[in-house]
Amino acid sequence: MKNILVKNLAFLIFLNLLVKPFWIFGIDRTVQNTVGPEAYGQYYALFSFTMLFQIILDMGLANYNTRNISRHSHLLSKYLPSFLVIKLLFSFAYVIIVSLLAYGLGYDASLYPMAALLGLNQILHSGIQFNRSNLSGLHLFRTDSIFSVLDRLLVIFICAFLLWSSYVEQSFDIMWFIYAQTTALSISFVSSAVIVAGYSPNLKFRTNKRFILMILKQCFPFALLGILMIFYTRMDSVMIERLLPNGAEQAGIYASAYRLLEASVMYSLLFSSFLLPIFSRMLKQNEDIKPITTFSFKMVVVPAIILALTACFYRHDIMQLLYTHATEEFGRVFGILFLSLIPMSAGFVYGTLLTANGNMRILNQMSAVGLILNFALNYWLILHYNSALGAAIATIITQFMIMFIQLFYVAKIFSWMPTAKSLFRFAITLVSILVVNYICFEYLSVPLSGFCIAILTACFIGFLVKMIDLSGLKILLKSRLKS
Repeated sequence: MKNILVKNLAFLIFLNLLVKPFWIFGIDRTVQNTVGPEAYGQYYALFSFTMLFQIILDMGLANYNTRNISRHSHLLSKYLPSFLVIKLLFSFAYVIIVSLLAYGLGYDASLYPMAALLGLNQILHSGIQFNRSNLSGLHLFRTDSIFSVLDRLLVIFICAFLLWSSYVEQSFDIMWFIYAQTTALSISFVSSAVIVAGYSPNLKFRTNKRFILMILKQCFPFALLGILMIFYTRMDSVMIERLLPNGAEQAGIYASAYRLLEASVMYSLLFSSFLLPIFSRMLKQNEDIKPITTFSFKMVVVPAIILALTACFYRHDIMQLLYTHATEEFGRVFGILFLSLIPMSAGFVYGTLLTANGNMRILNQMSAVGLILNFALNYWLILHYNSALGAAIATIITQFMIMFIQLFYVAKIFSWMPTAKSLFRFAITLVSILVVNYICFEYLSVPLSGFCIAILTACFIGFLVKMIDLSGLKILLKSRLKS
């Protein structure tokens, strides 16, 4: 059983690291370079708008269902009809809310087909997540892992044909990109639904109203947290597109930087999924979480600091390498926004710890403050700078504020404070990263070589001062196996 858990986790990480970077850098980036920042920016703003309300489609149902089915797998056939009714109600509410707000915000009627398809894609994606929650609850981990990347893999094949095949003579249109996603999501949804149905041989479509109300009540705190977090992390591109006269173009510039941020934070996200059951088990058994917390900081946050600071030095070179339409503004936006990798990575450690401890009220209050601050800063700074730079500044301020609040509550609740020795080592590492990057940036003429040497040298220094410590990995694996 222990070997199975480790192999399945490794399989999940392998698939995500294999498929998603190619999706981001090979397909998504190429689409933007092909259609241009304005057309892509319009798509990205509408995508973010439809994603703002994605939590309405789930409301914490997937996590609840995973726990429920993993404990009572024999009840899948009994409870599945009630869950399906809830999903249909959520989808109906999502369509109404998104449609009304799109109309209220004054979106041009010509954009309605694009918005409708993007909304449908969100519904399909939510359906896949629900099917995956059943697969995970049934301990079909490898099948679940495959469906975590199947839709992206299909889009890669479809778009690769449309972008590079000699059989396609027309210029690539942004709507093709959306059609490809709809097709891939539909295939993935139907396939996963068929597998789940195969494990429900006695399925009868009878619903239990009391059960439905009980589920909605228990899912509410998690749903509220999801709503608040999505809003303060996704409203920026929508506000850029709505507030600025050249909003679509500026949203495209912002999207080009945010894409790299999302790709880089993927490691922290996968690591946090590894941490949640560990923290939950240790807290339940009153074990000391300080060693794991410290180790997680070294494995997640320190690499994020190295990558973020190095990328900031080489911001213009990176954007010009990746994007054919890149200007100085691309680099400025990316340099500031990418520093958010640091607080976001820290949040995946400390936020996960607070979640495992059941501090949902604190997390919701924190996210509400982040939402208000982010909206106010976006509104002021986007108009002040008249560009996406304002949104980048708003994002980094909000993310660092959330990180410091999380640190405050972790220190208060768990009496966790770094030692003087740890702070000294961290200061040495931070100064070393800055010095190494300055030397490489100023004295190495080839940017790519300088970037790689700076990263490797900073990591080596981190190992020397023990701010990157792989020896604690065995503790993490043992904790995971026990959970």
